[in-house]
Amino acid sequence: MGGPFERLRTDESGICYSLYYYNRFFMQPDLVKQLAVDGIVPTPQAIRDRIYPYTTEVYTAIRADTGKNTNAYKLYRLLCSDKAKTIIAESGYVPR
Repeated sequence: MGGPFERLRTDESGICYSLYYYNRFFMQPDLVKQLAVDGIVPTPQAIRDRIYPYTTEVYTAIRADTGKNTNAYKLYRLLCSDKAKTIIAESGYVPR
């Protein structure tokens, strides 16, 4: 993930595309500037509301016949919980 940002250190007219999370937590704020697209800046709210055009969804799913005592089912339930949304947000990602 650091490759595009490292390139920006030597290319004054460079541009890169990366994850909002990576830019927010791993880059020096003075090194890069986030670009607005059609006047919309990539903020957590714009990403959550899906008004920033370059976002992607991440889903969690399991088979319908997965047993409720399996680790897969327990993880699925955890990922769907409010607690998971809090952890996701604290980790720098934007939960829906």
